[in-house]
Amino acid sequence: MKVTNHTNLPEPVFKALTHSDYSRGHSNRSVTQLIDSPRVRILRKEHDDEITEDVSDMLWSVLGTSVHTMFERHQPEGHIVEERLFAEVDGWSISGAIDLQRSEADGTMTIMDYKCTSVWSVIHGKVEWHKQLNFYAWLAEQKDGVKVIGLQIIAVLRDWQRAKSKIETNYPLAPIVIVDVPLWPAEERDRYVRQRVKIHQEAEYERLTGGHIPRCSDEEQWKRADTFAVKKRGNKRALRVFDSMAEAETFAGEAAEREIEERRGKRVRCEDNWCRVAQWCEQYENEAWS
Repeated sequence: MKVTNHTNLPEPVFKALTHSDYSRGHSNRSVTQLIDSPRVRILRKEHDDEITEDVSDMLWSVLGTSVHTMFERHQPEGHIVEERLFAEVDGWSISGAIDLQRSEADGTMTIMDYKCTSVWSVIHGKVEWHKQLNFYAWLAEQKDGVKVIGLQIIAVLRDWQRAKSKIETNYPLAPIVIVDVPLWPAEERDRYVRQRVKIHQEAEYERLTGGHIPRCSDEEQWKRADTFAVKKRGNKRALRVFDSMAEAETFAGEAAEREIEERRGKRVRCEDNWCRVAQWCEQYENEAWS
C-alpha cells in the first residue's frame, strides 16, 4: 500500500502513524478477516501495491492501538491480556487476538474487547461486534476446560460530549463505557465459524479457477435503507420521506400533483471507498450504473 502525506505532517508523526506491529501469526486467516467480506479481502490482496491511503486517515486507528497498549500494560491476577489463540477448521489455521479474558470465581470466562469508537456505535450497536466476540468465544472454548459466559466491549468514545450526556436520554453517561454483547448458543457459534471459513475458502477457489468471487452483502457494503420521497411533480424537494412504499402511498393519496420517488440507500463503504478497492470492484461498478 502507498501512503501519502497531503497535509505535510512532520516525519516523526508520519512514521508514528504508519508504524505497525500487527501480525496474525502462523495462520491462514484472522477472525477480523473471516467476519468480513471475502471480496474485499481478495481485492485488497490483489491490488495491495496500487492502494493509496493518506497518513491522516490512519489517525483513529493508531489512537485505538495506543489505547490497547495502555490497557495491556496492566495484568491483574485472574486476567489474561492480549492472547492470540489458534484453531484448525477444515484445513485452515485461524487465529484471533483477544484483548482481555477475565477468569470468574467459578472458573468460567468473560471475554472483553477494547474499542476506540463513536457514540453512535454505542447507541445503535454494531453487528460486527457480535460476530467478532462470538468468534472469540468459540476460539477460547477450544482450550480444555474453558467455558465462556459473557462478552463485553470496553468502548472509549472519541466524540463524547458532556453536555449531551446530561440532556439526551440514550446518550452514554461517560466517555468510556461497558457494552454487553449477546453470547450465542455454542451450536450457533460453531456453525457460524465453519460457515465463514467455507465462504472464504470457496471464494479463494473461485478466484484461482477464474470464477466469480462472492458479492458483498448490503451489510458488508454498510448500505443505508432505501427511502420513498413524496414530492410535488416537477419539484426536487420532498414533502416527506418515508421508510416504506406503503407509507408513501398513503400520504400521497390520489392527488395527481404528487409523485413518489424511490431513493436507493447509499452504499457507504463503497461510495466513500472505505474498503479502498472500489475502483477495482466489478460489483460496485455495476451497481453504480444500475
